[in-house]
Amino acid sequence: MHRLLIAALVSLAVVPAGCAGAAGKSSILHPASGQPTTSTSAGGKDVTADKAAAVSAALTLRDLPPGWTSKPRTGDTRAATAQADAAACLGVPAALLSTHTPASSDSPDFTSPDGSETISSNVSYLATVDAARARFSLIDGPKVPECMGGALRDIIERALAHPASGAHSSTLPAGVKVGTPTFRKMPFPSVGDETSAYRFELPITYAGRSVTFQEDLVFVRRGRAGINLSFEWTAATPSTEQEQHYTEVVVARLASAAAPS
Repeated sequence: MHRLLIAALVSLAVVPAGCAGAAGKSSILHPASGQPTTSTSAGGKDVTADKAAAVSAALTLRDLPPGWTSKPRTGDTRAATAQADAAACLGVPAALLSTHTPASSDSPDFTSPDGSETISSNVSYLATVDAARARFSLIDGPKVPECMGGALRDIIERALAHPASGAHSSTLPAGVKVGTPTFRKMPFPSVGDETSAYRFELPITYAGRSVTFQEDLVFVRRGRAGINLSFEWTAATPSTEQEQHYTEVVVARLASAAAPS
């Protein structure tokens, strides 16, 4: 869930640029790559083997069509506050929403040649199947759209009121109008042991054009492993077939390199 909160902020910075024809983006819906955000350990399991399996299952540039590019995933610390808000709404510790564990791996962010699509993956292991089931049940819960929707609205309001400094500032150009974000569950084909998917939408008007930044998040559980894929679409129509394909690539790769259950 942390990744979605980051993308809400990044959309404020990159969608206006996309309207003007610029390509390239970084995500703020997740913490910096490689930084576990939960104390969950693989207690009793071989963390090194789990980590290796997670790394080997991640998407790579070879999985994408020619012309796509990759860059290391970046993060935004403000997302932690929004994640805590969502967790409080759900009545659980914020760490339980995290897809980062000591045995997890983020892929880079992969961007299409025209900058309209960005794809990334995360794989993380928990100590037991029961723990993985419990995390998935939380992510798939009935209050998630309401709680995440509220957290997204809050994080966008904070970003507008207190823009970040640096290369990925969320300061908006003059004339940009940001609409109300929505976060809802979406249908998705079954993959792995359990599957759930959500769509985040943020309407933006800039320079006489109206576009909708969309991010689809797909969550899959396979045994002890959790798989999370993010698909960001700017001025492009989301493709469930494409999303299913890349989800199945990661899950199949995980099956062939699976750590002991």
